[in-house]
Amino acid sequence: MEGHQDFRLTGGGLYLFIKADPSRLGKSASKLWQMAYRFLGRQKTYSIGPYGNGNDGTFSVATARQKRDAAKVLLAQDPPVDPSIEKQFRKASSGG
Repeated sequence: MEGHQDFRLTGGGLYLFIKADPSRLGKSASKLWQMAYRFLGRQKTYSIGPYGNGNDGTFSVATARQKRDAAKVLLAQDPPVDPSIEKQFRKASSGG
Protein backbone atom coordinates (compact mmCIF):
# COMPACT_ATOMS: atom_id res chain seq x y z
CA MET A 1 0.00 0.00 0.00
CA GLU A 2 1.40 3.33 -0.97
CA GLY A 3 1.90 5.69 1.95
CA HIS A 4 1.40 3.03 4.59
CA GLN A 5 3.84 1.13 6.73
CA ASP A 6 2.95 -1.71 9.02
CA PHE A 7 5.29 -2.52 11.90
CA ARG A 8 4.69 -5.49 14.18
CA LEU A 9 6.10 -4.47 17.53
CA THR A 10 4.74 -6.61 20.32
CA GLY A 11 3.36 -9.83 18.85
CA GLY A 12 0.21 -11.69 19.78
CA GLY A 13 -1.62 -9.98 16.94
CA LEU A 14 -0.89 -6.47 18.29
CA TYR A 15 0.94 -4.04 16.04
CA LEU A 16 1.50 -0.34 15.53
CA PHE A 17 0.05 0.88 12.22
CA ILE A 18 1.95 3.93 10.98
CA LYS A 19 0.40 6.00 8.22
CA ALA A 20 2.80 8.31 6.41
CA ASP A 21 1.95 11.97 5.76
CA PRO A 22 2.45 12.57 2.01
CA SER A 23 2.89 16.31 2.57
CA ARG A 24 5.80 15.75 5.01
CA LEU A 25 8.24 13.20 3.64
CA GLY A 26 9.62 10.94 6.34
CA LYS A 27 7.05 12.09 8.90
CA SER A 28 4.08 10.07 10.10
CA ALA A 29 0.52 11.39 10.11
CA SER A 30 -0.79 8.88 12.65
CA LYS A 31 0.29 5.91 14.73
CA LEU A 32 -2.49 3.54 15.74
CA TRP A 33 -2.46 0.39 17.85
CA GLN A 34 -4.30 -2.38 16.03
CA MET A 35 -4.89 -6.08 16.54
CA ALA A 36 -5.31 -8.63 13.77
CA TYR A 37 -7.79 -11.42 14.51
CA ARG A 38 -10.19 -13.89 12.92
CA PHE A 39 -13.90 -13.86 13.71
CA LEU A 40 -16.22 -16.49 12.24
CA GLY A 41 -13.59 -17.32 9.62
CA ARG A 42 -13.00 -13.74 8.49
CA GLN A 43 -9.78 -11.77 8.94
CA LYS A 44 -10.52 -8.54 10.83
CA THR A 45 -8.71 -5.63 12.45
CA TYR A 46 -9.49 -4.20 15.89
CA SER A 47 -8.39 -0.58 16.28
CA ILE A 48 -7.35 -0.06 19.89
CA GLY A 49 -6.43 3.61 19.64
CA PRO A 50 -3.65 6.12 19.03
CA TYR A 51 -0.08 5.50 20.18
CA GLY A 52 1.30 7.71 22.92
CA ASN A 53 2.23 7.95 26.57
CA GLY A 54 -1.31 7.22 27.79
CA ASN A 55 -1.81 10.58 29.50
CA ASP A 56 -3.71 12.38 26.76
CA GLY A 57 -6.25 9.93 25.36
CA THR A 58 -3.53 7.85 23.75
CA PHE A 59 -2.46 4.30 24.58
CA SER A 60 0.94 3.20 25.88
CA VAL A 61 2.40 -0.18 24.92
CA ALA A 62 1.29 -1.66 28.26
CA THR A 63 -2.28 -0.38 27.89
CA ALA A 64 -2.48 -1.56 24.26
CA ARG A 65 -1.39 -5.04 25.41
CA GLN A 66 -4.11 -5.02 28.10
CA LYS A 67 -6.72 -4.06 25.48
CA ARG A 68 -5.42 -6.84 23.20
CA ASP A 69 -5.68 -9.36 26.04
CA ALA A 70 -9.24 -8.24 26.83
CA ALA A 71 -10.16 -8.63 23.14
CA LYS A 72 -8.73 -12.16 23.15
CA VAL A 73 -10.92 -13.02 26.16
CA LEU A 74 -13.99 -11.89 24.17
CA LEU A 75 -12.93 -14.00 21.20
CA ALA A 76 -12.43 -17.06 23.44
CA GLN A 77 -15.99 -16.92 24.83
CA ASP A 78 -18.64 -19.41 23.72
CA PRO A 79 -20.15 -17.97 21.60
CA PRO A 80 -17.30 -15.64 20.64
CA VAL A 81 -17.80 -11.87 20.80
CA ASP A 82 -16.32 -9.61 18.10
CA PRO A 83 -14.17 -7.03 19.95
CA SER A 84 -14.74 -4.37 17.26
CA ILE A 85 -18.52 -4.67 17.61
CA GLU A 86 -18.21 -4.68 21.41
CA LYS A 87 -16.18 -1.45 21.23
CA GLN A 88 -18.81 0.19 19.01
CA PHE A 89 -21.56 -0.93 21.40
CA ARG A 90 -19.69 0.47 24.44
CA LYS A 91 -19.07 3.76 22.62
CA ALA A 92 -22.76 4.08 21.63
CA SER A 93 -23.86 3.19 25.17
CA SER A 94 -21.63 5.84 26.71
CA GLY A 95 -22.92 8.52 24.35
CA GLY A 96 -19.55 9.12 22.71
